[in-house]
Amino acid sequence: MHMGTSYKLAHRRGGKVIWESDWLHNSLSDQGEIELLATYFRSQAKRTTLYGRLYGAGFIPDDATLAAPVATEVSGSGYAPVSWTVGDTDFAAPVQVGTGTKVGTTTSTTKTFTATGTWTPAVNLVLATSTDNSGKLVASVPLSTTRTLVNTDTLDVSVAVGLD
Repeated sequence: MHMGTSYKLAHRRGGKVIWESDWLHNSLSDQGEIELLATYFRSQAKRTTLYGRLYGAGFIPDDATLAAPVATEVSGSGYAPVSWTVGDTDFAAPVQVGTGTKVGTTTSTTKTFTATGTWTPAVNLVLATSTDNSGKLVASVPLSTTRTLVNTDTLDVSVAVGLD
């Protein structure tokens, strides 16, 4: 069995889409895999919130942790991680999408980053268990191109998690 994540992204400027991706595939980080196993097969309580965070160049997903991310988190006026509540509101019921590959998938609602000034360049989207470096790095995906948001730009993100 393999677990992977996908992200769908849209960058808007002045209300117009200037860049949009289809689903981008990546797999769970080492910490994300351990988190899943500890929650499902051990007595670790499940998280109630997951956070989407943006990071700059140099991010190495499998080797990184939030405490040693190998790259810096995006900064700038208005930047803050987005959040999803773990449960039925922010994540759709899992659906079977076939056999053999991506047998089951759940997809999140779309969340939006909104810049109120210029941000440092974003190169990776990270799914994490906290808004600071005390949590776990669950998964990450490189953006298809570097994004530098400026005042009023938005970046829409959603997450799909699938088992195959």
